[in-house]
Amino acid sequence: MINFKNFAHEIDLDLSDNEFIPKINMKQYDTKSRFIKARLYSKGQEFDISDKDLSFKAIFRKPDDTEVFISCEVTTGSEKYITIPVDANTLSSVGNIIVELVIMQNGEIFSSKFFYINCLESLHANKGAIESNSDYKGLLESILKVEQLLLELKNLNTIVMLHHVINVSQDNKTISFSSWNEYEANNDVEVYLSGVKQIKGIDFTLNSSAKTITTIGDKTFKNGDQVLLCTFRRAHSTEYNNPTIGANNVTLTSNILGANNVQSALGNILVKLNDYLLISQYTNEVGNINHLRTDEKIIVNAINELKTRLDKLDGGGGTTITTYKKLTETTILTQPTKSIVVPIDDYNSIEDELNVYISGAKMVENVAYTLNKQLKTITCIDGTWNENIQIYFEVIKFK
Repeated sequence: MINFKNFAHEIDLDLSDNEFIPKINMKQYDTKSRFIKARLYSKGQEFDISDKDLSFKAIFRKPDDTEVFISCEVTTGSEKYITIPVDANTLSSVGNIIVELVIMQNGEIFSSKFFYINCLESLHANKGAIESNSDYKGLLESILKVEQLLLELKNLNTIVMLHHVINVSQDNKTISFSSWNEYEANNDVEVYLSGVKQIKGIDFTLNSSAKTITTIGDKTFKNGDQVLLCTFRRAHSTEYNNPTIGANNVTLTSNILGANNVQSALGNILVKLNDYLLISQYTNEVGNINHLRTDEKIIVNAINELKTRLDKLDGGGGTTITTYKKLTETTILTQPTKSIVVPIDDYNSIEDELNVYISGAKMVENVAYTLNKQLKTITCIDGTWNENIQIYFEVIKFK
């Protein structure tokens, strides 16, 4: 029996180079016999496709503007390549077919440059038996749901990424995701438009209570656009094992309010007594911050620093944000760590946006870590981060 994979068209695809655009000839209506064998590179170096967290899909846009979404096969032997099957539906229309390879990893999406298939007219009798149709949108939603379930299984007891797809039906500056029942108010949302990540505050604004997203400036969501939303939250299933940890067993890396564990620190919280805030072991109410009196000088210094920065912000004049600059830094832990200082000297904790990625996955503030803006430190919520963990810091400075 003939194995048509042996007749596959071979291409070299550099994910970071747009100069050479491959083009392949195929025949209309061919069925289960057309394949593309793609070797992947990045800046001329072989791209490692053996990571089990990676999955590869191909998107085909046909001459009649319908789309097909197909999963790819990975081969990692002595020769490493991706096999892209090209089915009869994809080859139903004569003309240029635009092809894009999509790489997915734990909710992250990367798209390759375009390459092309020239679909040549066929004369054989099956003509008209295959109706052209688009399966991209439905398959994308199904694949994202499957990947979400796989991610939940992999990250039991930690954080899951949730997805929601909006198919825009008419031009509008504001779109609603009110049907996304899994979304929890006040959670941040990452927005991807046609595979391109949008920047909050530059490309769009989020109203989490109304569950709406609005474009900024002259931008508008167009009829036919597909918008992918992502958010993070802790798994809620009762099947997950969430052990209880006594607050007195949570050790602080440095004394806070005269205590080295959470329970004692909470017992020494500021309380109001005779119109003055004092440090006490007994808590009943919090008084006026203007009457703060304490020997903990670090608290007073932090308040003064905050006041200075607020005074500077008052003179800003309401300048419109038009550009931004991104600063990054990577830290590899040499020992188990509870807290770490943000290692970017130019980081302004009041004005800048901070994103934290651990082992390639974005961490959510107040779910995976807490941020101390005065000390510019992040602290692990559940225990400590292990030795050799790689933490990637991203600071976005708005101008």
